[in-house]
Amino acid sequence: QNLLNRYDRIWHENGNGASMSRNRVTEKIHWMLGLLYLVR
Repeated sequence: QNLLNRYDRIWHENGNGASMSRNRVTEKIHWMLGLLYLVR
């Protein structure tokens, strides 16, 4: 859960500066990583 919260913070921090399309791609990647982490 701590890692997921960290990812969430990174999303919001980078979301303001990065472009929307890029932010969405990174968000999807982080989501997949988070799901894999939860499955483990």
